[in-house]
Amino acid sequence: MFDVNNMLKELKQNYSGYSVLEDLPDIADNNYKDKLSKLYPECEAISIDYAVMEKSRNIYVVPGNFGWDDIGTWNSLERYIEKDENDNILNGNIITYNSKNNVVYSGDKKIILLDADNVFCIDTDNVLVIGNKDSINKVHELRNK
Repeated sequence: MFDVNNMLKELKQNYSGYSVLEDLPDIADNNYKDKLSKLYPECEAISIDYAVMEKSRNIYVVPGNFGWDDIGTWNSLERYIEKDENDNILNGNIITYNSKNNVVYSGDKKIILLDADNVFCIDTDNVLVIGNKDSINKVHELRNK
């Protein structure tokens, strides 16, 4: 947990790529969200751990049993999204026939699963990825292909 202004100060002090965010106004400024939405895509994809936490002298640890889960993986969907009666995780305009144990994530496009078992289908604006559900966490490896 952290205060946004304090985290921005930590970024400025500890992260060499901070220059992209230097024009960011104070969080209380009415233009903060608009400016952030323009600057954020220019930022390097780096974890907060590497950018700040490992370098900061203003970090404290509070022991506790809060639980933890890597919700940034496709497999984590199974722990947080309700499955249908056939153990499918469906998000979007999806119709299933005799299909079980699948993960389908779609926007507006209608997707029909017919006799599908243990597959995933991820539909984005510019790519459709389909594969065996056992390989779903490899999707991130395809990001730049």
